[in-house]
Amino acid sequence: MEQRIKNLIQLLEEKTRSNDAMWTRTSSDNEFKIDINNSTITVDMWNVEAVTYYEFVILNENGDRVERIVVGDDDPFNSEFQIVTNFYDAVRNSYFKVDETIENILKELNSSNKIGINRKK
Repeated sequence: MEQRIKNLIQLLEEKTRSNDAMWTRTSSDNEFKIDINNSTITVDMWNVEAVTYYEFVILNENGDRVERIVVGDDDPFNSEFQIVTNFYDAVRNSYFKVDETIENILKELNSSNKIGINRKK
């Protein structure tokens, strides 16, 4: 993986973790995308024969793929695997608001409120 692609992923991951990148979901259950200027970046995850694959793709303004990195968990010590999977996890967590959801649950559990009831009435 080129250094500039590593830098791009690192910067995008930082923006994602700080909630400054707004990802959307594609028609695929595990694929997310973001539009930046005239480009689109997608990140995806799927399983084939007990191997989990992660994909990072950059599309130009015409929708042509100009960069594609695919890594599998059959080689988890590969540095590209670590970069792409960490990035995918950041995007997924951001999209699903994982941290906020867990924090809200913990806040409610630590309160004196009853839980498991609909208090919106």
